[in-house]
Order: sequence, then structure tokens, then C-alpha cells
Amino acid sequence: MKTVILSPSTYGRALIIAAIIFSSMAFRNPFVTQYENKMVQVKDTVPGNEININVDVSKILAEVNKAIASINFEKIATDVQQSIQRINFDKMAQDIQLSIKQIDFTKMQADINTSLKSIDWKKISMCVDSAMKKADFKKINIEIETIK
Repeated sequence: MKTVILSPSTYGRALIIAAIIFSSMAFRNPFVTQYENKMVQVKDTVPGNEININVDVSKILAEVNKAIASINFEKIATDVQQSIQRINFDKMAQDIQLSIKQIDFTKMQADINTSLKSIDWKKISMCVDSAMKKADFKKINIEIETIK
């Protein structure tokens, strides 16, 4: 069986073809309706010349002031203080200390050491050396000079 590799230009062509097919199907008969002879009387809806806007700013401000006055900030403050007092900080500190005690730092250190030992430093060094050999330092220096 032959493997088909699609390039970006092939994707573009396929996308254009799909868009053409979609648009031809989507707009085929967009407004199919039954037309009946209905008698419709058209009325002119020109607005009048006078626009009456009666906004009583003082009334609105009075309502806002009443709403603000009805808020009991002292009660809110006491509720917040009671909530803070209900928090048991000593228990939280004990829980944190217990959680830290449950962490096995020696096992963690052993895992880190085994991970570091399993790294192939020679292979990494060879990869870095080959990348350095492939680098075009003249081009890099020219780019650095153009940036300055």
C-alpha cells in the first residue's frame, strides 16, 4: 500500500474545494417561503419633534442614599471578625507540620541521585559538540552586529 504524504499546498487546495462545496450547498435556496397575497397597510412611523425625557436626578440620588444607608457595615465587620476567629490557625500549622513530616526526603534524594546517574553525560556532550560544530559563527556574529 502506498503512503500518501500531504503537503501544506495539498491541504490548502482541499480546504478551498471544501469551502466551495460548502458555500454552494449553503446558499442554494436560502429564502424558500410560501408567498401569499396579503394585504398589508403600511403606516408611517415618523417620530414627533418633541422628546420628553424627565429624569429626576435628586430622586435617584435619594434612592441610592437610602440603599447605602440600609447597608449595615458594622454587622459586616463583626461577621468578618467572627469568621476570622473561627479559623483555627494552630490546627492548620499542625496539619502543615504533619504533612511535611510525611515527606520522605531521603527517598526523594535517592530518586534524584538515581535520575542524575542515569543521565548519559557523554551523549549530551557529543550532541552539544556536534551542534557547536554545525553552528555558523560568522553568520551569528553578523546578526549580532546588525542588532547593535
